[in-house]
Amino acid sequence: MRGTGRRLLLCAMVLGVVLWLCEGAGTAGASQAVLEGRVVDSFRTPVVGVQVHVWDGRATHTAVTNAEGMFSLVGLTMDRDLSVRWVRKGQRDVRLDGVRLRKEGATVLNLSYGDTRVGGDVVVRLASNPSTGYGWTVFQSSDPKVAVLSGSLFEPPGDPSNRGRAGASGSALWIFHAVGKGASTMVFRYARSWEDLPPLRTHVYALTVK
Repeated sequence: MRGTGRRLLLCAMVLGVVLWLCEGAGTAGASQAVLEGRVVDSFRTPVVGVQVHVWDGRATHTAVTNAEGMFSLVGLTMDRDLSVRWVRKGQRDVRLDGVRLRKEGATVLNLSYGDTRVGGDVVVRLASNPSTGYGWTVFQSSDPKVAVLSGSLFEPPGDPSNRGRAGASGSALWIFHAVGKGASTMVFRYARSWEDLPPLRTHVYALTVK
């Protein structure tokens, strides 16, 4: 009996340790997520060496864009709004607050730079596939003293063979007209209108009018 009791006690201890480890792993998985994205210039060329700083309310996480303009951050806290700041040499810092992470899959946050002169127009082109239920909306428009939204449209696929085909993707185009010198940041979100979830993708456009 004494040997049986010892074995039962040992089994209970082992089971407790296993449950503790599983609970810890589950908590870590639930509280962390991935934020990734790409940075390009006005010619849609990848920008290398941009520092991406993310404050999650507890710590600052930093990544640097690679040769493809890509960055990725792992281990971010999901239950808090994030503050993201892009730092590029020779350019103004770009900041976006209130970023929320998706529970499943990576949260995509892209940035593109643009510039023009007063009186010029810039076009923000974003890949879109309306057949999926996702669509782009302007979450933060331009500073009206710098640029104003003059129009938007959907551009069908460039390949003629795909035009009119169900499920074919195209591009959402947003056209801004520059009215004054300065800097402005526009934010676009790609989401389903009926879902109460963080957007699948977010695009930040940093415009400079000279």
